[in-house]
Parts: sequence; structure tokens; C-alpha cells
Amino acid sequence: MSAPRCPRILIIGVEKPSLPLVGWALRSEALAQLCGAFAEVAVETIVDGQSAPLLRPDCPVVLSLGADMIARGLAAVARHAPDLVIFDRSICLLDLAEAVRARHPALPLAFDYQNVESALWIASQPATVAPETRRAVIEADRRAARMAALVLTCSQNDSDLLGAIWPDARTAVVPNPAPAVTPQPLPQGPVRRLLFVGLFPYPPNRRAVHFLLFRLWPLLALTASRCKIVLAGRYAGRKLALLSRLTGSELHDSPADLAPIYASAHACLVPLAQGGGTRLKILEAFAHARPVIASAKAVEGLDLREGHDYLRAETAGDFLRAIRRLRRDPALSRKLAEAGPALADRLGGQKTRLAALRAGLALAGLPLPPA
Repeated sequence: MSAPRCPRILIIGVEKPSLPLVGWALRSEALAQLCGAFAEVAVETIVDGQSAPLLRPDCPVVLSLGADMIARGLAAVARHAPDLVIFDRSICLLDLAEAVRARHPALPLAFDYQNVESALWIASQPATVAPETRRAVIEADRRAARMAALVLTCSQNDSDLLGAIWPDARTAVVPNPAPAVTPQPLPQGPVRRLLFVGLFPYPPNRRAVHFLLFRLWPLLALTASRCKIVLAGRYAGRKLALLSRLTGSELHDSPADLAPIYASAHACLVPLAQGGGTRLKILEAFAHARPVIASAKAVEGLDLREGHDYLRAETAGDFLRAIRRLRRDPALSRKLAEAGPALADRLGGQKTRLAALRAGLALAGLPLPPA
């Protein structure tokens, strides 16, 4: 008797990510590697040497795909003959997913939700946004959940959000990946170098940087603490470069390697007020063994204990008090730092994520090899 055929998974994304990988691209890359433990995996993108499509004005969580992009996606499905198609980056490829469903009605489809896009979009919009646009973005999530054999989410919070939109949604929580790094000891001396890492054009990160430079930095300057805000990430732009010089902060624009920047940091600050999914920057800080001072929104969905796993701060005054607390109590800094790598492994380690993905693929009906 011949051995059973290995199942095939096709992951369709928008474009090949630039290096070094950040944010959504880290999750996408890790998902493809995880799927390889259970199936033959192919990854295809629909943008080939052109600029990425724009969001649809009538539904600004879904990309406006041209006929050539739809055709490229359909051709990839025909070429690979998969047992499951996973659409990357939440529901931005919803129009392609519906075209695949129309062409292959029996083929199981899945979405990898890095956020519940309707919830994130609505939270970031002014109250004056058109009601029909709000309805359209919610309906987009509903359509995706209705057609999907599986929706992978970052957290139980996101699964619950999607369940409120479509109660029959078949979800599985596959946490964001914690990076595999070698943590370095905390720098000697009092807490001074305070690090924020993020993709700078992303609106929640842009607001966080504004908070750090315009709200927190003046307080730090008044205390004569010699603390320095360190910013590291992609696409800083000229305005941020100027602001960093004016405030005396340190800017690393598109660094090739974050490891030395983490190694020189005494703590990580994450003052997010918006966002969805779970924050990779929290897992990254833990993996690098750095104490984290963060807002409740920044640690949402991560099952962390305030005051034990991280220090919570919401206002500039809160962040200043938390920084002073670490400066006064080096033992607390060491305790938070030393606990970080184990936290990162529990929340987003390979073993945790493999078990979660296996459960999700079984939910979608994919034949799996024995555990």
C-alpha cells in the first residue's frame, strides 16, 4: 500500500516583504515555516514588480485588485492544486478569496488574521466617518468568516471580536512568533536608554512616537535624569529625523540588525493607544531580556500580569514614575529582564505555535500526519 499523499497548503500574500522583516512580515514568514511541519507549502504573491494596490474607497480594509491580480491568484491555485488556501494579511485579499470560492467551491479557504480589520479600522476613525463605510468594513469581516473553513487569529480577544461579527466563525488562536535571539545582560549603571521599536509610518506607532517625544521627553528633560529615548524602525522620514535631533533622542532608521540596539537598551517603552492583534514588539523585548513599560493596549491579548511581567503606564506621568522605579530598584529591572525570555517562549515559542496550528488545521479538515 502506498503512503498517503502529503497535504498541500498554498499561502497567498500581497507582495514579497522587504528585509529585514518587520511586523506583519514576521508573522507571515513564521506561518509558512509552521505550515511546513504538516504539509507541502507554496507561497505566492499577487503583486509582481509593481506597486501594491490601493484600498477600496468603499471598503478601506480590502485591497482594490485589478483583473490581472485576480487572474494571477487563480492561476496559482490551479498550478498548485492545494488542499487548503490561506490568504495572508487578514482580509485585504477578500476579493481574490471570493473569486477562488466561485471557481473552486469545494476547496477549503482560510484567512490569517493579524488584526480584526473592521474593529481596528473603526477604532482609528473619527466619529464622523460615513455609516455606510462602517457597515461595509464590518460586512467584509463577516463575508470572510462565513466562507472560511478556518480563521487564524493572534489572540483569544481577536477570536471573540470575530465571533461577535459572525458567531459561527471557525477560529484557532496561533500566537505571533517570538524571535529566536540570544539575550544580552542589561547594561551597567542606572536606567538611561529607553527603546521604542516599530514601523514608523504605521499610525499607532506614529502616535506612540509623538507621545514619547512631545509628552514624555519634556518630563525626562526636567528631571535631569540623562535618560535618552532611542527609536528604531523602518521608514523614519525627514520629519522624524529632525524631531529626534531637536529632542536629543537617538534614531536608528531601518537598521540591518536590532540586536545591538536592544543590547544597549535599559528598558523598552510601548505607549500604544491603538492597534490590533498582539504586539510583536512586546514579545521581541521579552526575548531580548529587557524590562517593558507598556500601556494596557500594548499588552492586550497577551495574558500578562501587571507589575509582575511588565510595568503598566498610560500617561506621560505614569511612564516617568515607572522609569524612576526601575532606576531606584535595579533588582526589579533584573527580575523583569531575566523573566522575559521564558515569557516570550510561553507566549510565542515554536512549540506553543505548532500545537495551536495543528489544532487549527484539523479544524479545517486537513489530513495531518500523526503528532
